[in-house]
Amino acid sequence: MASIPCALLLLLICPSQVHMGVQGGNSPTVFSSAGGTATLPCANVLDPNCSSTTWLYSSTGPTDELFGHGKIKPENGKNRAERLSLFQNCSLHITDVTTEDAGLYICQQYEVGGRQSKYGAPVYLTVLHVFASSRETEMEAGSHVTLHCILHTHDNCTGSVRGKGVCLSWVDKTESKLSNITHRQIRATSTCSITLMIELRVNNSTSTPRKWRCQLAAEWKVQTTAIYTIRIKETVTRPTASTNSGVLLITRAGVFVSLLAAALIIIVLIHKRKC
Repeated sequence: MASIPCALLLLLICPSQVHMGVQGGNSPTVFSSAGGTATLPCANVLDPNCSSTTWLYSSTGPTDELFGHGKIKPENGKNRAERLSLFQNCSLHITDVTTEDAGLYICQQYEVGGRQSKYGAPVYLTVLHVFASSRETEMEAGSHVTLHCILHTHDNCTGSVRGKGVCLSWVDKTESKLSNITHRQIRATSTCSITLMIELRVNNSTSTPRKWRCQLAAEWKVQTTAIYTIRIKETVTRPTASTNSGVLLITRAGVFVSLLAAALIIIVLIHKRKC
């Protein structure tokens, strides 16, 4: 059977997301996952040494100035200044990304003399995050757990991802989509939210710890993946009542044989003395 092109596959899986208008389509969106890295491009650099570049960040609160004329502004970095740096072409690089980093970033240029250029270059950062209904990272086989995969944006998943064909899915290590079977149930509650309800199982083909992967596809390709790991406790088989009875029977038989052997030895010794 001929393979289905990725673009057509996305249309088949998430048709509603692909035809949602073009709001936010003109500004680039960077997709990252919690704990990963992200590089936000600056499209209007005037000076390659970044002395003309100012990076602004806006989410649900007031706008913060992260870099001013190429210099870091640690007082406005919300305890994340050590994770921020400027890369080539004055792009903004973020390490150890958190869900709080999701938001609207603007690369603003200032001309010679400090006059602000007419246009800034906005960039959206979205962050994929997976968490479990239980905080336990080690659970017994047979336990049930729900994994939540959320795409965080500053605008409740509207303009920043609209028109980009965003689609979330749970996949295995071969990147094949998981199916709805007896011990696994998948629900997509919105464009940017999908849950996986599972029963933890151990078998010969599955080792511990187990990893579950939530994959984000957008703009006709896979953008990022978030992974959640749970260690499944090895169950210790306890002896059953019948097993205990068998062990007791063998023990008693051993004691009887030992006593019989001792009695025979004593009889032999007494017989030799009489002779």
